Amino acid sequence: MRIINKDFSFDRNEKTVVTVGKFDGLHIGHRRIFELLKKEKEEKKLISLAVSFVNSPQSFISAENSKGQLLTETGKEERLSAFGTDYYCGLTFDRELMNTSAEDFFSRYIVKKWNAEALVVGDDFRFGKDRSGDAALLEKLCSAAKIRLTVVPRVQFGSEPISSTRIKESLLKGDIENANAMLGYAYFFEGEVKSGNRIGRTIGFPTVNLLPEVGRCVPAYGVYGSYVKIGEEIFSGVTNIGVKPTVSDKPEPVIETNIIDFDSDLYGDTVKVSLIKFIRPEIKFSSMEMLKNQIESDKKYWTNLS
Repeated sequence: MRIINKDFSFDRNEKTVVTVGKFDGLHIGHRRIFELLKKEKEEKKLISLAVSFVNSPQSFISAENSKGQLLTETGKEERLSAFGTDYYCGLTFDRELMNTSAEDFFSRYIVKKWNAEALVVGDDFRFGKDRSGDAALLEKLCSAAKIRLTVVPRVQFGSEPISSTRIKESLLKGDIENANAMLGYAYFFEGEVKSGNRIGRTIGFPTVNLLPEVGRCVPAYGVYGSYVKIGEEIFSGVTNIGVKPTVSDKPEPVIETNIIDFDSDLYGDTVKVSLIKFIRPEIKFSSMEMLKNQIESDKKYWTNLS
């Protein structure tokens, strides 16, 4: 997959099929859009282009109301590439873009720069200043520009459509199983193992520590059954997300995982921690012995399930 910026223009003889959206999390609802994008690409011999944002529009407008992102930009690029997308354009949501009218956005980008022959969007797609552009306006603009438009209905989960907002609400409640069902994959954190205070090692439960990526949605504080990918191997683990109140008074959350039946030094290595099962909320214990006993209980519980 080739990554381009907003200044890139396709040649006039390069016809594209384009999809535009926030695509936060690239959940199973988004996946339907990309299935149709790929079908259009293959049947009509077009170049596929996905357009999204490198920053969160909601955070730009109001950082206080943002619940964070479900994927990092790198994670989004990796999943788009796995979908078979030819090109990806990550737009920076800034004041200029925020104030661009729907008609100007359509003319400047979809028609002139991206040379679209076809467009695939979700039925909740909005674009342009004040989100004034909807599916009805898009249908009118596409008809005038002779661009085929496919509007994809949202995928239902339970009695409601899947959305990134719904997934974040589930994560913030610790409902990891429903969040994962809507995502279509296990919610994960990936990064370089950081050095911690090594208290876990002193009580017989060494851990690997990750810091949540800036801007990520951090699930409800608590203990989760998890799987940890190290290189090409996958191990079972018990992950605490939170501030470790028994041993620390720092306010920043840490993702701390005891990998079951694993005791090698991973400092500086990259690992991926996937959350599978919420076990219990984070608790402040009155003694290290009580903490040790609870960790042992958590491990037994998760080992029996996994």
